[in-house]
Amino acid sequence: MIDVLICEDDFRIADIHKSLVEQYAELNCIGKTNSIIDTKRMLEENKVDLLLLDIYLPDDIAVKRLGEFRVLRPNLDVIVVSASNHDEHIKKSLRYGVYDYILKTDSLKRLKSSLTSYIKYFHTIEAQQTFNQDTIDHLIYKQQQYEPIKVLPKGIDGITLDLVRHHLMTHQDGLTAEELSEHLGASRTTARRYLEYLIRLKHAKVMPIYGIVGRPERRYFSL
Repeated sequence: MIDVLICEDDFRIADIHKSLVEQYAELNCIGKTNSIIDTKRMLEENKVDLLLLDIYLPDDIAVKRLGEFRVLRPNLDVIVVSASNHDEHIKKSLRYGVYDYILKTDSLKRLKSSLTSYIKYFHTIEAQQTFNQDTIDHLIYKQQQYEPIKVLPKGIDGITLDLVRHHLMTHQDGLTAEELSEHLGASRTTARRYLEYLIRLKHAKVMPIYGIVGRPERRYFSL
């Protein structure tokens, strides 16, 4: 079992990441934190294999504390999930050897790919006793090709898009635009715009559900 700690100051995103982690039988979410001080306490008191780390936290910029995290947990792996595309944040994270750096503009699908890759990486490196160049190359380069991050169109926000995906994933019976608008606290028009965008990406589908009378109800489902 791989123990995962989520450090994210936005509780909505933290819940999305927790739901995603819980989809994997190999991953165990041991908790969520929203500050440097709480993250250090959790690292001191618990076995943590993987830290999902936001950059902007209330008490500091997290990349400044990567060294401290590694002192507390020398074998800790880190996946940064942040809105920051600041060159110094990215360079410092990479130089500290983070497993991955994911921008929040389109993070959910990208994080899912990274977690899938990380599970294979973790089990390989734990089980391997002898190494050759092919094994090392596999571990270093992960043999994982990600889709490039696309610029979101006008009217589509990355965090809201992740929330929409989350609600679709957790509602197996699908959602109407009206139901989604209630979950988001947004208008029906806004909800429909995000749903139709996910359909264009082939991340969702729509089906007409026929009731007793009247027009069929359009329900959206995650793919």
